[in-house]
Amino acid sequence: MITGYFRSLKTLFQNMLDAYYDDRDDERSLAKAGITLAEDPQAVSVSSLSVALYQKDHIGCATRGGQDRPGIRLSPHFYNTHADIDRTVAAIKKYMATGV
Repeated sequence: MITGYFRSLKTLFQNMLDAYYDDRDDERSLAKAGITLAEDPQAVSVSSLSVALYQKDHIGCATRGGQDRPGIRLSPHFYNTHADIDRTVAAIKKYMATGV
């Protein structure tokens, strides 16, 4: 039951952030709750996005380094709601469109 809920949150993230979602490991990662969003080099840096999400929107995430797949990692859990996902997606889209 909890695994199904994790998958529903992950699917919601994927559908709402399709333009930024990095799905290269999608088949393997379906069983995981973590979400990795790829950096958009035309928009904002991963570290700037992470800081803005935390300081301005109180949304915690982890940054992911490396040149092959930099990005942020959001890991919804059983206490998160679809409203939390909606709020997170709105904040990410705002910063990707307007900058930090």
